[in-house]
Amino acid sequence: MHEDVNQISKKPYVEQKDSDGRPDEVVSQEFWDGFKAREQSVFVDLFYGQLKSRVRCSVCSNVSIKFDPFNVLSVPIPTNVKVVTDTTVYKVKVYPVDLKEPVVEYQITQPTNEYVTLGDLRDMVGDDLNSAYPD
Repeated sequence: MHEDVNQISKKPYVEQKDSDGRPDEVVSQEFWDGFKAREQSVFVDLFYGQLKSRVRCSVCSNVSIKFDPFNVLSVPIPTNVKVVTDTTVYKVKVYPVDLKEPVVEYQITQPTNEYVTLGDLRDMVGDDLNSAYPD
């Protein structure tokens, strides 16, 4: 769909320079400007971003840094693996089985850098529900 609304019909050749130790902000802007010289639409404005990739040559140890455009980015969501969190407040919404009941929102605060899994959060909400609604 992007190609149908792309405002650039004649796409110029854009040379991508090496980073050569320059700041990421400068290199990123050059890559973005080069991309926008060829691709310009509402889809690019709303749904595109940049992904930084760094490659080191195993023979000469040369490092190449590129900023590639993307519109879909897959990220893993850990389930059983414990991860270190930067965030100390988790917001969890519980949707009841009976849709006539209200949605309950919880805020769970944990010490910074404590290992927490999604299972841990589920157990904390479950403990709170059990104490609020005992059998």
